[in-house]
Amino acid sequence: MPNSIHGCFVDRLGNVFVAGNADAMVQKYSPVGTLLLRIGTRGKFDSVDGTRRGKGNNTACDQLHMPSDVIILSRPVMDELQKQDKVAAGPITNVVGTAVSVAARAGAPKPDVSSVDAFKRTLLATKSIVYADPAKDGASGVYFASVLDRLGIAEQMKPKTILVPGAQASDVVAKGEAELGVAQAFEIVPVTGRAIGGPAPRRVRTCDGLLRGG
Repeated sequence: MPNSIHGCFVDRLGNVFVAGNADAMVQKYSPVGTLLLRIGTRGKFDSVDGTRRGKGNNTACDQLHMPSDVIILSRPVMDELQKQDKVAAGPITNVVGTAVSVAARAGAPKPDVSSVDAFKRTLLATKSIVYADPAKDGASGVYFASVLDRLGIAEQMKPKTILVPGAQASDVVAKGEAELGVAQAFEIVPVTGRAIGGPAPRRVRTCDGLLRGG
């Protein structure tokens, strides 16, 4: 399996495709769990020198850097591209949303996220919390940082916050290195040793995907 799972897809035949987060690894499993296909190497970037900056080893990776007619990205990244004049002027359309959820270690008390007030109390009471570093443009991290600002507790949370570069928040929680983690639900589900405390309250939980003509 990849170091951490970015997402998965089930085709019409029941085969499961699992995509890695950062290491460009893709695996295909049959409906009964037999490995049918593996692209890439666990823990190694899909590039000629094995680093994030290296030239892509496959056509699909190279094509990511070519001009496109349509782009689907999170709003912070889209806004930055707009500032750089790398996308055509025009309206941005929300096309999909993914729930931002709270993860706790398996067996730990379930955090109360039943309302915005309960969510705020839970955050203030926790001893440690981990989420994706907003400075590295992780969608859930950027969004959750804005939620802390809206709740008025950003400064209070800083001393007990652990930032990770990608989708590792659930792994940190599962290892007992943080009491709570915040991530997109699909990043939490595959991790052994963690439990989803529940989605954040509806008013603060949606991290939107965006579509824009390029």
